[in-house]
Amino acid sequence: MKGSTRTSPAGNWSKAGGFTLIELAVVMAILAIGVSLTVSLVETAFYGNDLKTSLRRLQGIVNSVRYQAMLDGQDYQLVLEPLSLIGQSGSRYWAAPSSEDEPERPPVKKPLFDSQAVRLLKVEAGRAETSGDEPVRLHYAANGLAEAARFHLMIDGQRRILIQEPFVPKLRLLDEAETRSIQATEW
Repeated sequence: MKGSTRTSPAGNWSKAGGFTLIELAVVMAILAIGVSLTVSLVETAFYGNDLKTSLRRLQGIVNSVRYQAMLDGQDYQLVLEPLSLIGQSGSRYWAAPSSEDEPERPPVKKPLFDSQAVRLLKVEAGRAETSGDEPVRLHYAANGLAEAARFHLMIDGQRRILIQEPFVPKLRLLDEAETRSIQATEW
């Protein structure tokens, strides 16, 4: 029977080509598994990008204030308004020289993070911890030294801690185990 195909083991030979129901079901199952894996990988990639972008933004803000203090030869302060202070609209920041008691014009307050997935909960600066009812002032010296600080963040429902060390220009994100050990002693 040249040019004919068998449509099923129980069926007859037919000149019309096609697939059995089992073959179609197997292909659909393979496609479903592939799509589900792809969706989870894409979701993970977007979460990672939000986190990386937010942390790089905070790193850039900190470095900008530190370098501005060194360029101007005077101490600067980075003022942060954590989430608890301003509600659900997101955290804000501004920078100003430390010597200014009362600025001639109000500072321009900028959003700290672009992503809604990352929130600043509180900041511990130096040896004092803020209550969250007032802005946090981090000090940067003209010689490049920064005040030690811990930034408590909420990242997609998980608490994480970001460390700023006085002599190191790079912020360090604690891994989950380190964050849990600090949380166990503090919260």
